[in-house]
Amino acid sequence: MGGKEITIRVNSGISVVSAFPTGKGAAVATEIPMKAVLEPSTVRGSFEELIDNVHSRLGGNRNVNFRIISEIPQRQGMKSSSALVGSLLLAYCKFNSIELSREELLRTGSEISIDAGLSHTGATDDLAASIYGGLCICDNGRRTLEKRLAVNRYPCMILAGEPGQRSSSFGDNDFSWLKTVYDRMWKMVDRKTMSIIAVANGNYMGHMSGNHIPYSQLKDLSFNICGINGRGPSMFFMYDSDHMMYKDASEMKRRGMNVLETHLTNRGALIHEKKS
Repeated sequence: MGGKEITIRVNSGISVVSAFPTGKGAAVATEIPMKAVLEPSTVRGSFEELIDNVHSRLGGNRNVNFRIISEIPQRQGMKSSSALVGSLLLAYCKFNSIELSREELLRTGSEISIDAGLSHTGATDDLAASIYGGLCICDNGRRTLEKRLAVNRYPCMILAGEPGQRSSSFGDNDFSWLKTVYDRMWKMVDRKTMSIIAVANGNYMGHMSGNHIPYSQLKDLSFNICGINGRGPSMFFMYDSDHMMYKDASEMKRRGMNVLETHLTNRGALIHEKKS
């Protein structure tokens, strides 16, 4: 079957302000990629319900197959669900020559995430970081990107854990006691305060999900800052130099830990079209 083959690469991310307490959040992109391919097909395969959801909203030719080659571990708080939705939406629009504004893209992707049970809030901030890169500060309730800030390409080590609770079920917790502090955190966040707020965010969300920093395992490491990535279970470690990150990563791998080496990134989604 002839037609176009669309290849997409989108980003992973780190939680900076979780949107559960107030509906407003922020996330920063990392270079850990999710690659996805969308190609013509009349055979139903994986992700068919997501494709049907996109088709019901946007029309177009839904006789496609969608597959992912992801380096983002699932259920780690690393934005794999948002990367999945974002890459599918971008690929489907490219395949069908559908033009969406940024506002339409984020709104549609957020609503699909909720419909599919992948997110409680719509994760507009995670979706924006995955698609646009940088530090994305969003009002998830309104499905809007309020501000996108460029960030330095800081080295970042991710320590993955056992797969944790899904975002959709974690959202059933009572976050009312955090509304005031999270409103302040969201208003304060920028690229200078980002890392400190991300640590505070992980302390709160990790407490509620039962994930905690294993300090006894961090002896002799050389990170500048570390924290739980949102609700976890993954942790992030930030550095001034690649050398120190790779040194720590080598040590943690020696201890049998699941480690990913990456950087913060301002790179947005990359889209490639191949005529078949």
